[in-house]
Amino acid sequence: MSACIASADLDRWLGADSWTATRIAGDASVREYFRVLAPDGASHVLAYYPDSVSGSIGRFLSAHDALKDHVPLPAVLESGESSVLQQDVGDISLTSLLERNRAEALPFYRHAVGLLAHLDRAGEPGEEINPPF
Repeated sequence: MSACIASADLDRWLGADSWTATRIAGDASVREYFRVLAPDGASHVLAYYPDSVSGSIGRFLSAHDALKDHVPLPAVLESGESSVLQQDVGDISLTSLLERNRAEALPFYRHAVGLLAHLDRAGEPGEEINPPF
């Protein structure tokens, strides 16, 4: 695990030394992501926010709360000062599905585009859910 704080969070949430973590691909930020196996066999995803971006966890949680009633999102299970534990929804992207089987991917793409309209209804009028950097 990349950070002692994230390990301490997982110990608190899942039980000390009762979980395992494997690094997974991240996004275009300094956050780090891990697939975490809990003692009961459940799989979760932990996002670790280093000190330089840990202040953005609140913004993420606010955006998640504003969107969760409008579009399907992985559930936030726990959050701390430097990490967020979420439901694991797998690792197959629409792009990889499209490359593998276009006919199978197209209905998922159509559904994803349809969800964009729901994003317009999220949040309070005049409120930006995730303002640009």
